[in-house]
Amino acid sequence: MKRRKLTIAVLTAAVLAGGGTATAFAVSHGNGDDDGNGGIVKITVTDAIDSALRAVPGTVTSAGLDDSAWEIDVHGKDGVWHDVTLDATTGKVREDERSDSDDRAPSPTDAPVSASVAAQAATKAVPGTVTSIDLDHRHSADGLVWEADVRGKDGRHHELTVDARTEKVTVESPDHD
Repeated sequence: MKRRKLTIAVLTAAVLAGGGTATAFAVSHGNGDDDGNGGIVKITVTDAIDSALRAVPGTVTSAGLDDSAWEIDVHGKDGVWHDVTLDATTGKVREDERSDSDDRAPSPTDAPVSASVAAQAATKAVPGTVTSIDLDHRHSADGLVWEADVRGKDGRHHELTVDARTEKVTVESPDHD
């Protein structure tokens, strides 16, 4: 419990110091537990996406923070899927692994709104830090959406959807962790 309170306090201080999107925060898994590495994240999701696209030109369909690293899926201009891993402190590419997985859907060309634009829309709706963003095809009226997880300035985990055609943001109820 003390560790969680400390993590929330560090996160809140970092968000306040960073203004808008935090430039540094204590890394935690999506369930709110400390990852045990004590890692500090200095690279925002948009910076991580930019770095991944410099390494592998194409379209990002997913970006997530895991164990002090950004894991980013890129559909390369060469038609090949790439799993790009970047250091969350420096932004340097740790690994670029080609993936022959053809079960990834939807096609990234179906989304006029990019991952970076969707992340910016999410933090405009809920100020804080995007910890993951994924392109998803919903079988509903929403159609193609970006699913975003944001660690808000309030210290809570927020789940949002961003319409991949209009940038309209829908905020789900925040977790109370």
